[in-house]
Amino acid sequence: VPYNDKAKKAPLNMHSKAMINAFKEMNQLVVYWGVNNKEDMIKLIKSGTHVITTDRPDLLADVLKR
Repeated sequence: VPYNDKAKKAPLNMHSKAMINAFKEMNQLVVYWGVNNKEDMIKLIKSGTHVITTDRPDLLADVLKR
């Protein structure tokens, strides 16, 4: 799922914990790309996403250390 301002405002919130859990219940891998903001990374990790791709691996590594 692309993670950008347009996707965040979509009628169907693909980034909510409930949606992530629904995908997991269907044995779907939950992957987000283009996550370059620390707060967004934290939110997605707490929501249970499986994979985050980013242009800021240094920032993601810092978030994962905490």
